[in-house]
Amino acid sequence: MSGGVDSSVAALLLKRSGYNVTGVFMRNWDSLDESGVCTTEKDCEDAFKVCQILDVPFHQVSYVKEYWHDVFSNLLKEYEKGRTPNPDILCNKHIKFNHFHKYAINTLGADAMATGHYARTSQEDEEVFQQPYTPPPTSLFRDRFEIRN
Repeated sequence: MSGGVDSSVAALLLKRSGYNVTGVFMRNWDSLDESGVCTTEKDCEDAFKVCQILDVPFHQVSYVKEYWHDVFSNLLKEYEKGRTPNPDILCNKHIKFNHFHKYAINTLGADAMATGHYARTSQEDEEVFQQPYTPPPTSLFRDRFEIRN
C-alpha cells in the first residue's frame, strides 16, 4: 500500500469481497535523501492509518538498496546516454513484480498480490477489471508482463 487512494480503495474492495487483505508498504527510497513535501514517512503513516481503519495487518519492507541498484542507477545511465527513461517500468519489473512479489508469496504466505494500478471498476458489483483500452503509460508497463483475464 502506498498510502494513496488507489491502493487504499483496492484494499477496501478486496476486503469487502471477502478476501484476507494485508497491507504492505514498500520503502524504495531513503527518506534522508528527500527534500520534498510528501516524504516516504508520511506515505507510510498514511498506509498504516488506512490499514487500521480497514482492520487489516500492516507490514513494511525495504527495497532501498534494490531500487538504487536496479532502478535509479539505470535511470542515471540512460540520462547520460541522452535518453528519457521511465523509472516506473524498471521499478515494476525489478521491485514490485520481482522482489516484492516473492516477499508477499514466500514470507507473508499470500496467494496473490493486488495493486490499485491499471484497473477500472464496476459500480454494480464492486468488481475490478482490466482496462478495455491501453493508455500510453500503461502500455509501457503492460508490455513487460502477462495479463490474465
